[in-house]
Amino acid sequence: MKWNYLSEQEAKMEPDLVDLQIVLGLEHCKTKKDVLELLQDVRQHERLQIIEQRQKSISNELTQDEKETYY
Repeated sequence: MKWNYLSEQEAKMEPDLVDLQIVLGLEHCKTKKDVLELLQDVRQHERLQIIEQRQKSISNELTQDEKETYY
């Protein structure tokens, strides 16, 4: 996945740590375009977090038989 200000490792961190990275990124933004790119990373990270949470929720809802069928 392409990130503007986050590295792949940083993108896998917990949201609180990503927030700190975003604050550090803001210090390096010199133009409105830089800020927009940083905001793209924020939105992308939030979408990934939602997807992961949803996948965990679905996995927890499946019974053992269903898990064996799907996996």
